[in-house]
Order: sequence, then C-alpha cells, then structure tokens
Amino acid sequence: MKKIIFSVISISCLFFACNSLEVDRSLKEIGEYDLSKFDYYDEVPQGAFLRNGINRNDKSAALGRLLFYDTQLSRNNNVSCASCHKQAFAFGESKAKGEGLFNDQLSRNSTALTYAGFRGRLFWDRRTSELKDAVLEPILDHSEMAMSSMEEVSDKLKESELYVSLFDEAFGVDEPDANSIGEALASFIGSMYSFDSKFDHGRDIEFANFSQSEMRGMELFHGRANCDACHAGLNFDRYYNAANIGLDIEYADQGAGNGSFRVPSLRNIDQTAPYMHDGRFETLEEVIEHYNSGIKDHPNLEWWFKDDNQEPIRLNLTDQEKADILAFLMTLSDHSLVFDERFSNPF
Repeated sequence: MKKIIFSVISISCLFFACNSLEVDRSLKEIGEYDLSKFDYYDEVPQGAFLRNGINRNDKSAALGRLLFYDTQLSRNNNVSCASCHKQAFAFGESKAKGEGLFNDQLSRNSTALTYAGFRGRLFWDRRTSELKDAVLEPILDHSEMAMSSMEEVSDKLKESELYVSLFDEAFGVDEPDANSIGEALASFIGSMYSFDSKFDHGRDIEFANFSQSEMRGMELFHGRANCDACHAGLNFDRYYNAANIGLDIEYADQGAGNGSFRVPSLRNIDQTAPYMHDGRFETLEEVIEHYNSGIKDHPNLEWWFKDDNQEPIRLNLTDQEKADILAFLMTLSDHSLVFDERFSNPF
C-alpha cells in the first residue's frame, strides 16, 4: 500500500482575492511601452509540458504584464491582479484567505501563479482547463474585481490610445476585447516559470550538488513517504487530478467534490505560504506533520493515504526525516522569478 506526505497544498483558486491598495496605478501614468523589450518564453526542459498560454509570444506576454498590474480592470480602479498575486510570493499571497473588493473575506486561499502554464486543470475545484478563461473569472466576480462585463473592461481600456495601439501590435485587433484580454493575461501568466533550481541543476549530475540531508529527503519523497504519488514529474504536481487528503472529517468547502482539491506544484513552495485551500497551515513543518500524523479518516480519503487496515496512515517519521524532506523541498525553489524585471510592475 502506497503512502504519501504531500498532496493538495496550495493551488488553484488560480485567481484572485483582492483588497490591497499597493498597486494603484494604470497605463494613464506612462506615455509609451515597448512590447519587444523582453523575451518571455524561456526554453522548457524535456519532460515539462507548457500547455496553457494561448497566444504564446513575447508581445502578448508583455501586453499581459500591463494588464496584470493595471487597476482599471477593477470596479473601483484600486486593485489589480497583482494586488493579491505578488511577485515576492511567487505571485501568490501571504494571507490565509484574501479579501474581496468590498472587504469581504473570500472562501479560499489565493494561489501562486508560477508554473500555471504547466497545469492541466485550474482553480482549487478544477473547474477550468484553459488559462485564458480562468484569468477572466476574478475580473467579473462581484467579490473580487467586480466588473459587470468584459465589454465594460474593453470600454475602459480603449479610452487609452496607447492600449489600442498595443492590442493592434500584439493581436492585430482594432480594440481590446474579451478574447485578446484573456489571451494577453494568459500569455503573461503562462510565462511565469524558470527551471534553474538546485534540483534542476542536479538532474544531469546525479544530484552530486545535494547535501546528505537533501539526498535522504529525496529518497523519502520517492520512497517510504511516497510523496510522488501526487507530486510527480518536473512540475511536482498531479496534472489533472484532485485528491481528498484527510484535512477534515466534514468539509464546509467540498472543493471538486467530496472534499477533494486540486493537487498543486511543489516548485517554489517556500515562497507560497500559507498552505492548503483555506490557508490553515502557516509553515511547511505543519504540512509535513499533517501527512505524518494528522490525516483524518474521511469516507472519501484517497486509498494511498490508508494503511493495510484501511486506517489513515501514520508515517511515524523521525525529526531528522522530517527535516530531510523539508531540505529536499527547498531544492525545488528557484527565486529568480521574484527578482525578474520581466514580471515586475511596469508602472
């Protein structure tokens, strides 16, 4: 019987929980913008599958960067996508649950957007597969950015001659519309990835760059702890599927059904706290302990969380083994995105 430590930690209400006024600028404050300044789509290693990001080119991504930081996409012109998806947190949020446009608490944890282009399903409940559709939902949600329609968004954007010219340059359209706005945002978010972590550097040298603790942690991850039952491949996630990981006996939020939630990527996991769909765990140590000793006996608990007696597994990890798993998880972090100008606020 297989066992697992990590499963659904942090992904995909994919978009927003916004009430921050940190980003309160728009295109009105800049006079020009070069869509060709940056190259966005870096080489993807063999074994990784960049799926989302519909119009995948540098100009559409550069335009999406403007939209991502532009507060005009909200009803009150005070919040943007970046208000809740901050570069410093791998384009996630440091709160357990976000606050909506009108100060009401949202029901789920905002997710980190890095590596979103490698996911088969989006949002915590897996309801969407296309990134260009997912990015529009929070814009129109009355609790998040509260725009009444994408036509209203288009009307606001086309008041800017610069925006009109940029959409023409990127997409060959006369004015912004729902399709081009969605594709631009999807192209930008889909380019939020980097494969420059310690783990990535170690793949071709048999992990000679790893410490003893990191090696032991990797062996546990793929062995007795069986973390890779859910967190597999180069993105360390479960491409399409959700899982019930025994967080509760009764779930107020049923997620994708029966208390199951989208399995997230573990890349850059040290930057994406707090964890789980409701942000209940503040640290990775708490997450590890959940899988070590805290799994609840939910009727729909996944089979790999059960022992031979059909009881929730108890891994009984030592303190050193927990530290080793944590050390391995740290090798999956690539902090270059946090400081990359390509993804920074252009205003």
